Amino acid sequence: MKKVLCKLIWLSLTLFPAVHDGFAQKKPMSAVDFLNIPGIGNPALSPQGDQLVYERSESDWKKNKQISHIWRV
Repeated sequence: MKKVLCKLIWLSLTLFPAVHDGFAQKKPMSAVDFLNIPGIGNPALSPQGDQLVYERSESDWKKNKQISHIWRV
C-alpha cells in the first residue's frame, strides 16, 4: 500500500506541472524551456506512510548551477 501511495504521489508531482504548462503554451519548447523545468528526485516515504519527502531542484542561471530544496508532503 505504501509503494502504491508513493508512486501515485510521485506521478502527480511530476505530471501535473507538465500537463498544466502544456495547455497554457502554444509555442514549441526550447532547450532553455526544458532546463527551466524543476527536477524531482529522491522520494522517501515515512515509516508510518503518512508523509513523503522529496528533493526539488531548479536551475539558477546567475550562479550557473542547480539549486535543490527538500520538500515534505
